[in-house]
Amino acid sequence: MVDWYLSIPPIWQAGLAGVFTWLMTALGSSLVFLFHEVNEKLLAIMNGFAAGVMIAASFGPC
Repeated sequence: MVDWYLSIPPIWQAGLAGVFTWLMTALGSSLVFLFHEVNEKLLAIMNGFAAGVMIAASFGPC
């Protein structure tokens, strides 16, 4: 799979990566339709995880 991905042109690689990212975001955000209430502890964990991801993304590779 990796060999195939590396063999296609970079513009297609970028397009596929963008579509994959969009699909994963849509899948994750669609979970909101399945739950009417969220446990406060779970909500705090999810907020903490999101904050950690944002902090990690702000430092990035230097």
